[in-house]
Amino acid sequence: MRRFGLGQPTTSTPVDLSSLSDVELVSVVRDDPKAFGALFDRYWDPIFRFCYLRLGDWHEAEDVASQIFANAFAGMARFRGDGPEQTFRAWLYGIARNNLVNSWRYSNRHPSTSIETVFGVPDAGESIEDGFARSEEQALLRSLMAGLPPDQRELLELRLAGLSAIEIGDVLGRSPDAIRKAQSRVFAAMRAAAESATPEAGRHNV
Repeated sequence: MRRFGLGQPTTSTPVDLSSLSDVELVSVVRDDPKAFGALFDRYWDPIFRFCYLRLGDWHEAEDVASQIFANAFAGMARFRGDGPEQTFRAWLYGIARNNLVNSWRYSNRHPSTSIETVFGVPDAGESIEDGFARSEEQALLRSLMAGLPPDQRELLELRLAGLSAIEIGDVLGRSPDAIRKAQSRVFAAMRAAAESATPEAGRHNV
């Protein structure tokens, strides 16, 4: 993991930055840019996994993820957080999406890695994989996601990353209602595919 080169914040009173919400952290960063390191620590793993899933190359994923955080740090003054639709997380994933679109590897080779590969990426915290309780469901999910069109797979990747319909709408430039409808179509298609793949799959929600 590449550390963001900022060091410790210079607040007059020691503060446990990890206990603050994103909104509170953003406020601290505006007074003390060195506190951005706490946001970096919070989001490096999920952003790196998101990049690795798209790029299929560990070193390029690191490079792109590092650039994403550099861009976010440079653009903190532009982040407004206007309403629930633009959380810091949604704003950061929007930057990630733009960087990936501009990446040579992504634009010329997407998709270049399988969903099965990215599930093996180590994570110190909770991973996407942790959201699925049984190994057979995980294997089925990988197979179903690999067969999705790129736009549907991107939507599902953002959903599995923990973003809400409102946040995904902000990232993709679509209304929350459109995202919810699209998610419903994707989940219905995956559920139908799961039920046809194995009788046992019909008893589980995708």
